[in-house]
Amino acid sequence: STYKKIEIDNQKKENVNEEVEDYHHEIEETINFDSIFNWDENVVRNFLIKKNLSNLLPLCNGINGDELNYLYGMCRSNSMLMYHSLKFELLKLHDKLLPISTYLHFLSCLDAVGAYDLPLNLCIDREYLEEHVQDDK
Repeated sequence: STYKKIEIDNQKKENVNEEVEDYHHEIEETINFDSIFNWDENVVRNFLIKKNLSNLLPLCNGINGDELNYLYGMCRSNSMLMYHSLKFELLKLHDKLLPISTYLHFLSCLDAVGAYDLPLNLCIDREYLEEHVQDDK
C-alpha cells in the first residue's frame, strides 16, 4: 500500500517534470534568434521570461519583435534617458521597480538578437549634434 502510494507519487512527479520540460522546449522552439522582426507578442513574452527579464513584462506587454527591437534601439541611442523613462513608467503605472541590473541585462540580451537598425535621424538628436559637433574649419 505504501509502496503503491510512493509509485503513484513518483509517477505524478515525472509527469510534472515532463510538462515543465515540454514547456521549456516549446519556448526554445518558438524563439528564432535570427529573426527578431518576425517575433509575435508571445515570442517576446517568452524571450523576456527565458532571459530572466520578467520585470520588463508590464512595459513590453503587447509588443512584437519589431517594436522590441525599436525599444532596444532607443535604449542604445540614449541609454540613461531611456532607463529613467522606463523606470518611471514601471513605477508609476505598475508600482514596480526597475533595477539598473535588470536594464543592463536587457541591453545585453538584446545585443545578441537585436538588429538595432533605426534610421540615423532617430538615433541622433539634431540639437545634440549642433551643440556638440564642431566644424573642422
